[in-house]
Amino acid sequence: MREPLAGLLLKRTWVYEDASAPVPAYTDGLRIYINPQLFFNYDPDERTAIMLHELMHIMLKHVPRGEAVKRVRNVPHIVVNIAADVKANQYIDTRWFKLPKDVITAWTVAGLLDKSVSEVERLSFEELVDLLSKYSQYIVQHFRLYQTGDLREVPSPTSPGRVLNEGDPGDEGASGEELERRVERKVAEVVMTARLAGALPGWAERALKEILKPKINWRKVLRFAISKGLGKKVRRTWSRPSKKVPEMFPGKDFLKLNKVLALVDVSGSIDDKTLTRFLSEVYWAAKEAAEVIVIAWDAKVQGEFTIRRPSDVRRIKITGRGGTLIRPALELAEKKYGGNSLWVIFSDWEVGDLTSAEPVLRRNARRVIAVTTYRKPPSYLPIVIEVEQ
Repeated sequence: MREPLAGLLLKRTWVYEDASAPVPAYTDGLRIYINPQLFFNYDPDERTAIMLHELMHIMLKHVPRGEAVKRVRNVPHIVVNIAADVKANQYIDTRWFKLPKDVITAWTVAGLLDKSVSEVERLSFEELVDLLSKYSQYIVQHFRLYQTGDLREVPSPTSPGRVLNEGDPGDEGASGEELERRVERKVAEVVMTARLAGALPGWAERALKEILKPKINWRKVLRFAISKGLGKKVRRTWSRPSKKVPEMFPGKDFLKLNKVLALVDVSGSIDDKTLTRFLSEVYWAAKEAAEVIVIAWDAKVQGEFTIRRPSDVRRIKITGRGGTLIRPALELAEKKYGGNSLWVIFSDWEVGDLTSAEPVLRRNARRVIAVTTYRKPPSYLPIVIEVEQ
């Protein structure tokens, strides 16, 4: 009665018993698991808040979003977990629901980040992870006994215990992209029902905006991923003495490493503004790598350009603007530039031959950073970066 939208969504969510869980409750992104022995240590009002908390994680898609952040950032899981709890708890109305003591809220981290509570609440989940990651060492030390559970690295049971609530048919075994699609569809249907009934709470509108358009600095993520993929190489040199103790220690030369292949989609579906964005990242990559090879492609390879310094980006000539077939560009990259190179594929991923290109993509998946402006790249690619439009 107090939160009909949440009540309706919970009614459609599978809830299982998991007596082996080290926490009262957790979610895998679609289903909720409860350890009764721990769960019933809380009073009834707190148990209600715990269920609502897990439901918020599902609604805000914290599990897939957290995995996406961790794929490209060296962030401890506890940092992702704390950011998710802050965002989940901010939508729980404490006038009606009693949060257990010592839970993590916006107030908990506001002082650490030197921000007001309202400023923390305005941040998206991804932005909050980014800020908290700067204090990850402190967080690991001071929150190491953190026990709220929800997104802890607790594996989903291979054989769930008894069913405590039957949810939507088909949700039982869903995983990966199918899991995320089911969450999106279910949330959209519940929100529409609540809106038509005039029972849509204000927090739901704010939460929906975060789901529909997560605010993530895609350029920062891409540049981090490129730097991580290239690695670092340090050479000690006396030609540049140590700044701290020049008479005793040599300095450091950070050497540029390896080769970046920028496979840039120049098909007709890529407008000039998007293409300029792509090339600006090529310019940045040229500062980090020893060499950048730009492969421009649409239905075929339209050109190859070697970028040895950032100013060479001006030499790239864009032709083509036809259909979109990625396999010729991938085969060229594999045959001519394989080895230790890093591949960054810029595209809207409206690609007509992904099925036939799959063997090449799978063979090289570990070296690929997929940048997309529209459609999701194949799920077997480990690093996917979505560009905000």
